[in-house]
Amino acid sequence: MINHKLNLGIIFLIYLVYKPIFGRSIHRTMDPNLPSITVHDGDPNNLKYTLTDSHIKRFPLFEAYNEPYLNQKKLPSKLISFRNQPKKTVYGKQLNDQLESLIAEIWEGKTNFTNFKILKNKDFNFKTRCGLIVLKFKDFPFVAKVFIETPRSLSRPYSKGLFPMGMFIMGGSNRHLNGFTRIKNMENIKAKVENHPIWKDKLSVPRKWFWVPKDTKWLYIDARNLGGYKTESTRFPAIYAVIADEIFSVPSTTGKNGVRNLAICRDLDFAIDPHYNNFVTEKGTNKLVMYDTEHFPTLIGSYFYKLRPARRYVGWYTHLARNFIKQRLFSAKSCQKKRQQPGSIYPLY
Repeated sequence: MINHKLNLGIIFLIYLVYKPIFGRSIHRTMDPNLPSITVHDGDPNNLKYTLTDSHIKRFPLFEAYNEPYLNQKKLPSKLISFRNQPKKTVYGKQLNDQLESLIAEIWEGKTNFTNFKILKNKDFNFKTRCGLIVLKFKDFPFVAKVFIETPRSLSRPYSKGLFPMGMFIMGGSNRHLNGFTRIKNMENIKAKVENHPIWKDKLSVPRKWFWVPKDTKWLYIDARNLGGYKTESTRFPAIYAVIADEIFSVPSTTGKNGVRNLAICRDLDFAIDPHYNNFVTEKGTNKLVMYDTEHFPTLIGSYFYKLRPARRYVGWYTHLARNFIKQRLFSAKSCQKKRQQPGSIYPLY
């Protein structure tokens, strides 16, 4: 099996080699019709940051976040049962209080937290306090994916590493925007699985809720020349989290069954990444659980074309590599403008 990260690394290496050799001359006049966004926090006394780039797209920038939907799916304050032990419960308010304390500790510059254990922090910058950090509640079987961005960090997509750079080039997206797709995509997946003749008794997804701090900070976006709109504005939370059931897995290699994983994703219209790390066998139920429900077409910018079915990981990653290279090196201006238009063939709402 070809390593997932190795393949993505090769793709981004091609881009890095291409950029300095064939990049735009500093003496060449910038196209005045290029999409541009200005990001700020709403305070007129603070700096505003501008990004002008052909890879900015209206979807997901203006369409992934849905405020009424997020409010409907917020972490409840009432009792919440444990997935693995339904008779045990915790008040959502208690989880909320621990999350508020977590954000305070992050702003204090702490790297170890009172009520949480870090599961993944490679996409989080503790110095700037930006990015995605995944944590487990120490006392309760829930996981929190915390997303934090500032006006400066959101407007600097090429400064965050290879994978975030590739996300922006292919989809005009980032982890912060894509996080807003996780719950609706989870609901869509659940509905499809429940009625599927093969997977309905074999697959499951965890419950998920949104959470935002009591004193919500906002990112304000003012866009120009984007998707047929001369000017347009939006906003979304600068800090939020997706809370999910913790999945207790059994030692197993079933998650690495590439043929099966790709078959599942084909039946789900590739709504999730078929990489084997997204599948675990749950202890007790022996069901295959898809715990990462980030909307994959939004992640890689395939919302204007259907992903080609593949039966092996080799063919799958080759397909993704070709799409990346085509979008970065061989896209005409007319194609770039088309991808900036509103809408998606994979509607989320």
